[in-house]
Amino acid sequence: MKYHSNHSIEDIAPNLRIISNRNYIILNHVLDNCSGLQTARFWAQQVLDQSINTADATGQFETEIRAERQMEGIQKAKQRGVAFGRQKKLSDQEIKQLKEKRGQGVLIKDLMKEYGLSKASVYRYLENSVQP
Repeated sequence: MKYHSNHSIEDIAPNLRIISNRNYIILNHVLDNCSGLQTARFWAQQVLDQSINTADATGQFETEIRAERQMEGIQKAKQRGVAFGRQKKLSDQEIKQLKEKRGQGVLIKDLMKEYGLSKASVYRYLENSVQP
């Protein structure tokens, strides 16, 4: 028989973190106040270590779920045709003009001023764009 729940593991994970944090506080109190009871101190330390491991695992799990959901969202957006990244500063016509001017011997620094681009951007447009 399989166990079915109305709650997903994503819903439960934050509660596990809360429980782990509470255990941490309680067990630190036990450790601070049980100086003579070696068995109690040992038990408390073991439980505390396990709580910390649980909290770490829960955090890692939450991070992985967020990353998965983000990737799913990105894939769906790409399927809808959403463009990612920064938009080009220059239109195709401006890129063509930039290339023509450079071909005529206009200096890079002059192209930078005219188009409001950095040196790297001018070179990137010259190298990556289709030749006129």
